[in-house]
Amino acid sequence: MNAQVLGNRQVDGDELMEGIANRPPSGLIFETEADFRPLELQLDQRRIETTYKERGFFSAKVLEADVVSLSEDEVTITYRVDEGAPSILESVRVEGGVDEPELDDRSLALLAGLELGEPVDYRAYLAGAERIKARLFRRGYAYVAVESRLEIDRDRASANVIYSVDSGPIAYFGKITIEGLERVDESLVLNRLNFTTGDRFDPDQLERTRQRINLTGLLGDVRYTWDRTARTPILDLTVRASEGLRHEVRLGAGFGVQRLFYEVRGRLGYAHRSFLDGKSTLRAEVKPGLALLPNGGFVGWNVDAEAALDREDFIWPLLRATVALQYALTEIPAYSHQGPTARFTVGRLFLDDRLTASIGTQYRFQSFLRIEPEVEEIAGNIGLDNPLSFFSLEPTVTYDGRDDPSATTRGVYLRLRFELGRVLSGDARSYLKLLPEVRGYFPLSSRIVAAARARVGARLLGLGSLPVTQRLFAGGPESQRGFGRQRLSPFVVEADGDLIPVGGEVSLELNAEVRIGLFPVLSRLLSLVVFLDGADVTERLSELEATRLHYALGGGLRYDTPVGPVRADIGFRLNRTGGNEPDPNDRFALHLSLGEAF
Repeated sequence: MNAQVLGNRQVDGDELMEGIANRPPSGLIFETEADFRPLELQLDQRRIETTYKERGFFSAKVLEADVVSLSEDEVTITYRVDEGAPSILESVRVEGGVDEPELDDRSLALLAGLELGEPVDYRAYLAGAERIKARLFRRGYAYVAVESRLEIDRDRASANVIYSVDSGPIAYFGKITIEGLERVDESLVLNRLNFTTGDRFDPDQLERTRQRINLTGLLGDVRYTWDRTARTPILDLTVRASEGLRHEVRLGAGFGVQRLFYEVRGRLGYAHRSFLDGKSTLRAEVKPGLALLPNGGFVGWNVDAEAALDREDFIWPLLRATVALQYALTEIPAYSHQGPTARFTVGRLFLDDRLTASIGTQYRFQSFLRIEPEVEEIAGNIGLDNPLSFFSLEPTVTYDGRDDPSATTRGVYLRLRFELGRVLSGDARSYLKLLPEVRGYFPLSSRIVAAARARVGARLLGLGSLPVTQRLFAGGPESQRGFGRQRLSPFVVEADGDLIPVGGEVSLELNAEVRIGLFPVLSRLLSLVVFLDGADVTERLSELEATRLHYALGGGLRYDTPVGPVRADIGFRLNRTGGNEPDPNDRFALHLSLGEAF
C-alpha cells in the first residue's frame, strides 16, 4: 500500500502521515509492510485534521481520500487537503491569579510562554496551563486547578487563549501520618522529613524527603496522599512507605583486558536489610578474578571479599555509620599481596542533602606473596615493607550539585579528601595525601552535554613516603583513556625489557568530553562521546609539568541500560610515546566498561 498527501504546503507530509492507520510502509533497513484498512479511512482523515489543529490550522480540511486499486495486492491512497490559513495568536489572558510576586495574572500569562503574532501551537497551549499550575503548586497552593480555553475566529484567522485559575487556599502541613512500615522504625522516616507541621506546603520538600528515605536503602517506594477535595488550609499528609526486600542476592560477571594478561571476574553480593534492627543493613560481597596470559597460562587470582554493616541514625538522626571487614588478594605486575582491612566511617548530609561530610578510619595489614626483583631493589624508595601495616584517618567533604548523578546534564561536583596515615611497619613514619576533584557539566542542547573534570593527587611535603598500596596511578576507562588501567605511572624495567608501573606520589588528571545523544535502539538511547584526556603521574611535585601532560584523543559509544550506560571507548595517544615514556609501543587503548567515565 502507498499513501500520499496533496495540497499541503505548510505542514510536512511525513508529519501528517505519522500515527494514521493507512500510511506507507515504514523502516529504514527492514521495511514494514502496511495493509489497507478501509474502516480506518474516515478516522485517518480526522487524524490529519487534528495534526493541522495542533499546529494552529483550525480551518484545515481533508477534502477527500481517493483510493485507487492498482492490483489485487496494491492500493494507492491520496489525501487531498485544504490547509487554510493558520490562526495567529492575538492575546493570552489569565483569570484568577493571586496577589503574590510572580503569581498575578500578568506574570502567569508570561509564564505560559506563548508567542503573540505567531501561529497557535496547540501543544504549547496545553503545556502553558501545566506550567501555570506547577508554579502555583510549588508555591503552596496544593489544590490548584487550571482550565484552558482557546477562542478561535476563523474569519479573521486569529485566536485568543484564556487560562482560568482556581488556586484554592494556601496549604500548610498539618498532621503527618506514617503508614506501611513493619520492620523499619517509624523514626527513620520522621527523621528524614524535610518539613514539619505548620510549614507551608512545598512539593520540593516532599521530593527531598523521598530522596533522603531512598538513600537509606531500607525502603522502596514512597508516596504522599492527602484529601484533594477538602481544599482546607491545613493539609493532613499521609506518608506511605513500602519496605524493600529483606534479603537480596546479586550475581555478576565480567571480562577485563590488561596489557600483559586477561582477567575473568565474578561477583556475588548479598544484602540483609533490617539485620539487627529496622535501621541496619548487613552487606556481603565476594569478587573473585582469574588472571590469564594471552596464551592461556595462569597468572594468579584476584579476590576481594567484604562484609559491612550500615547503621542509619547512628547516635544522632541522619548520621550514617559503616563498619567493614575486607580481605583482598591482589595481583598487579609489580607484586602480589594479600591481607585484611578494617574500616569505620561516619557521615552526614547537609545543605539540602547536597553537601556530605564524613570521616573514616582504616587499619590495613598486607603481606607480599611475590615481588618482582627489579621492584624489590627499590622497595625502600616506594614504601614497600613486607609485611606492611598502617592506620589512616580520612576526612572527606563532597558537594554534589548535579541534576542527576546517574545521567547528568548540568551542575558541578566538588570533592576534597585527605588521607592522614601512620605506617606501623618497617621504617615507621607518618604521611599525608591530598585528593581534590572538581567536575562540571554544561548542556549545549537538549541532547548534547559538555563535561569536564580535574583531579589531583599529592603527598604533601614534610612527612614520610606513602605506603606502596596507596601510591597513585593513572590510565584506564575512568582516567586517561590512551593507557590501559594503571599503566600511566613511574616504572622500572625488567630484564626482558617489559615496563612495570610502580605508582607515584603526585598525579594530575584532566578530562573533557562532549556527550551526544543519537537515537534510540530497542527503546534505549545510543550516544556518541568525543573526549580529550590529559594526565601524568610523577614521583615528586617538581617533576610534574602541567603544560606537558600525556594527552589522548578519542571517542566512544554509550548504550543506556537499566543499570547504567554500557560504554566502549578508544583513546589514541597524541604525544610522549618515546622509549623513556610509559608503554612506549602502545599508541591506543580500548576500554569496555559500565557507567560514565565521570
